[in-house]
Amino acid sequence: MGDIDRKRYAAVRALEGLGAVWKDGAWQDVPEVAVRRGFLAAAEALYQELVGYCEEFAGAPEGSELERDFERVMDMLQAYEAERAKLAG
Repeated sequence: MGDIDRKRYAAVRALEGLGAVWKDGAWQDVPEVAVRRGFLAAAEALYQELVGYCEEFAGAPEGSELERDFERVMDMLQAYEAERAKLAG
């Protein structure tokens, strides 16, 4: 077996490991993978929105309701970042 064949086999294993399947002459996502990707994209969009809010909250007066909102949003962002880091592995 030549080097190009080894690379092809490795590429197929990698694609299958990512959840892709060969169907009708093309690589396709299985429905569960497509749903997961959609969910992750939506979660990332929400994350970016919360980051924008934090930029607005930064510098809020100490002890204010705005500061408490900032702290709550920061807690959410940090929790999301921790889970996202686990996925990135």
